[in-house]
Formats: sequence, structure tokens, C-alpha cells
Amino acid sequence: ALLQGAKERAATSPDGLIILMDTDVINGGCSDAVLRDRYERIVRVSGGEPVLVGADPYQWPYIPGALQRFQDPAMRARRNAVLAEFGMNSRDLDAWQLPNAVSYSFVNSGFIMGPAWLVVKVIECSLAFGWMQENYFNDQGGMQQCASRHPNIITIDYTGTIVLDTNGLKPGFLRVTPAGIQNTLLGGPQCFVHLD
Repeated sequence: ALLQGAKERAATSPDGLIILMDTDVINGGCSDAVLRDRYERIVRVSGGEPVLVGADPYQWPYIPGALQRFQDPAMRARRNAVLAEFGMNSRDLDAWQLPNAVSYSFVNSGFIMGPAWLVVKVIECSLAFGWMQENYFNDQGGMQQCASRHPNIITIDYTGTIVLDTNGLKPGFLRVTPAGIQNTLLGGPQCFVHLD
């Protein structure tokens, strides 16, 4: 269903931005202008990779070699550049992680944003690589494989300012106000929150 919807949008507006998200992702209340600004800044400083996905503090499911690929020098440099663009560093986010979390630098497949035609390619890649050992499909595994194999297409929202995956984070990172959900680290509105 996701692939079909993305293909339909790509047929009529291939360069139009689309967002695909899990059912446990909620809107935090940032404006369209803030969302677009954050997206463009992350894409620009990460090297122009136009499909943005959420970050995750765990490399899951386990894929041999993926941990090393997501923490190699090029990926670390990209993460540092994205964080610096928003006045952050890796210690800022990592301080909010639970003790068993590795680093907020892996892929979470619950949120995908980008030009429709490229989102189609990313979903197709995820479908191709998401079949795990016991013959079951895992979208997270597929997205991990695609992001590590095609870093020229996919970038990660290392800041959590567009989509924050709350899995592995300590409470208190977000604050609910009458205006919407506020990101306490950023000091501004949170666009989306992934509750998994």
C-alpha cells in the first residue's frame, strides 16, 4: 500500500515532497515552513541526500557489518555536520539515551520524507533487502540495508527535530504545551514524534 501510494504521487508530482510514516507517529505541531526549513538544512549539510528517515539509538535488527557501516568516519562526519547545523553535538542527544542505547545514529524506518520518485526507490530497496533469515519481512532491516548501501540517497535526521524516535530515550526530552510539543534540547517545536 505504501509503495502504491508513493508511485501514484510520483506519477503526478515526482519532485513533490511526501511523508510516509508509521501509525504510531504523531504530529508535534511545527508549521509547514519550519518542517521545510529543517528538511532543507539537514539535506544540505548531509551532502544533498534527499530522502530523510528517522534516527534510532539501536542497530536493529542485527545485520552483520551494519554497526560498523553506520559508525564509520564518513557517517560520523555527516552526523556531526547535521547536529552542528542545529547547534548540537553528539553528546547533547546521547545524554538523553537510556544506558542500553548505543548511539542515536542508526536508521528507523517509521518515517520517510523526500521527493516522491526517490521515496519510491527507497521503498523498493527496502522491500528487496527486508527479508530476514527466517523468511519474514522486516521493514527496519530493509531500511538499515538500504541506508548503509545507498548513503547517497538516504540521510538520517540525527537531530530528532523533524522526527524524534522515543525508543531508548529518557523521559523529559519533550514537553507538551498549548502550542504543541516542544523539543527541550532544541528549544522549539517538535515536528513529529515516533512513539515506538
